[in-house]
Amino acid sequence: MTNGTTLVIGGGAIGTSVAYFLAKNGSDVVLLEQNQIASGATGRALGGVRNLFSHPITVELMNRNIEFFSNFSENVSDEFEFHRSGYLFLLRNEEIRSVWEQRMDLYRRLGVDAEFITPSEVEERIDCIDVSDFEGALLGNDCGFIDPHLTTQAFANAAKAEGAEVKTGTPVEDVLVSNGRVTGVETSIGRFDADNVVNATGAWGNELSSKVGVELPVDFVQHGYLVLDTLGIRDSPLIIDESRDTNFRAEANGETVVSLEKKPLENRVDTPRVRQEDKIRALERVSGLIPGISDLSIKNHWTGVLATTPDGHPIVGETDVDGLYVACGFSGHGLMMSPTVGMAISDAIVTGSTDVIDFDQLGPDRFDGPERLTPEAKTTSGTQTNE
Repeated sequence: MTNGTTLVIGGGAIGTSVAYFLAKNGSDVVLLEQNQIASGATGRALGGVRNLFSHPITVELMNRNIEFFSNFSENVSDEFEFHRSGYLFLLRNEEIRSVWEQRMDLYRRLGVDAEFITPSEVEERIDCIDVSDFEGALLGNDCGFIDPHLTTQAFANAAKAEGAEVKTGTPVEDVLVSNGRVTGVETSIGRFDADNVVNATGAWGNELSSKVGVELPVDFVQHGYLVLDTLGIRDSPLIIDESRDTNFRAEANGETVVSLEKKPLENRVDTPRVRQEDKIRALERVSGLIPGISDLSIKNHWTGVLATTPDGHPIVGETDVDGLYVACGFSGHGLMMSPTVGMAISDAIVTGSTDVIDFDQLGPDRFDGPERLTPEAKTTSGTQTNE
């Protein structure tokens, strides 16, 4: 730990949060982003925030993040709103219900506000859903939505207000190391010297870290959403039908968003494309829930790349190269986890330790040892929700 100049690479939610907390703690910080703020995975997020996970470490982190987002206007910026519209996991059979029932003890112990509701109660909340084919739902009342762009820009602006320098349009080409310690980076506009470097580059994480011999076990997945006309409702919960691998919600502006099928990618440079058959399959999967949804006009779509890890947990902590930290592999949950990650890395750099995140559990070397962290379940059906 050397609390000198820190370079944060990546201008998504994670990078801007790290920069903000470091600057707030008095560090000399420069954030380097190859394009623009929130131009990568963050800008293609749905904006979901939830604590309905399977592993205690994730639930506890998200409880803390939800508390932070609830007070974001006081902590960071008043140009922000956390819509606590909820998450609604539909229960089509006893097998799915049983998995969620087993998690309820954990949720009660950690103070998660979740409850089972009946089909009629689902219909009262979302009257366009056909409730004839499922037994009820699990409702997460703590959960909700934030604007990915506004949140990330707020972190970046707050970091600058605390003295950080933010340089966009500045790709990092190499990480510089001497005698086992990071010394800076080479960029498109020249060299930046530093005592610490934070790799928060999302899908580019392994590509950057591998330049200095730090291999991150990440895979890549394409995800995305269709944007349809309104169903006549606004700001609904995210409704997740795990058995059909689909989810949808009505946004605050009334538009309906429907998840596209997720696809593995060979590498992060694969250009995600949405074909007509992708749109048809997305509408077929959700049409059993929302009769007539296929008749709505498709207004837009977006797609992006997720970086996933073998155990479903992010990679956060210091590497074997002194002063080089990583915060990558969030499996689509980087936006919602950004406050605690920023706090933890800032603490580690400024004070040498943190009680926010256990780096021994989530650090980059955890995959090398015989004791592995229990994987975070994707969903009860084995798929991953797009958020």
